Amino acid sequence: MHQQQTQDQQQYSPPDTQQQQPQQQGPVDQGGYRGNHPVAAFFHAVFKVLALLVYLLGSLFGLSFIGVFIGVVLFLAADFWTVKNISGRLMVRLRWWNRITDDGKSEWVFESHPQAANVNAFDSTFFWMLTYGSVIAWAAFLVFTLMSPTNIPLTLLGALLSGANAVGYYKCSNDAKKRLTNFAMNNPGLVMRAASAA
Repeated sequence: MHQQQTQDQQQYSPPDTQQQQPQQQGPVDQGGYRGNHPVAAFFHAVFKVLALLVYLLGSLFGLSFIGVFIGVVLFLAADFWTVKNISGRLMVRLRWWNRITDDGKSEWVFESHPQAANVNAFDSTFFWMLTYGSVIAWAAFLVFTLMSPTNIPLTLLGALLSGANAVGYYKCSNDAKKRLTNFAMNNPGLVMRAASAA
């Protein structure tokens, strides 16, 4: 038994030494989500998908128009809040909101993480594709429901809420790029030192 314990202890290598061992050649795809924030990505997608499924299939499962309307509105509201406050912060490191100033004017406010340019590429692609894809889907439903006026308010709401997030994050992304460019222009020595150190 003593021999078995020492043999087990010899096979264990702490995490520090595992990093020093040579890695396999080429990336190994183990499936699943490849970004840094799988939980945020799940909720970024799930409310969009549920809103679309309830809209498309709700009446097939016996929901009345009111039931479909309430279900879609709740999922759209959950999606809007989740994207605006959680998944945008984690997946692309951006945040936006709109406030009313003291003189009654609407003002967009944009925040970006200091390292917003260093987001995970898969997270970023996933975020932007679903954000813009949702707007396109609801806009297409809006066009198709022009023949059926009872569904126009619901599809319009979907297009507006999805569109508000898409426009907000688009403007926020552009603002973050401008600030990064201005920082680089105002601090050329710092940028040159960082580039030579890398």
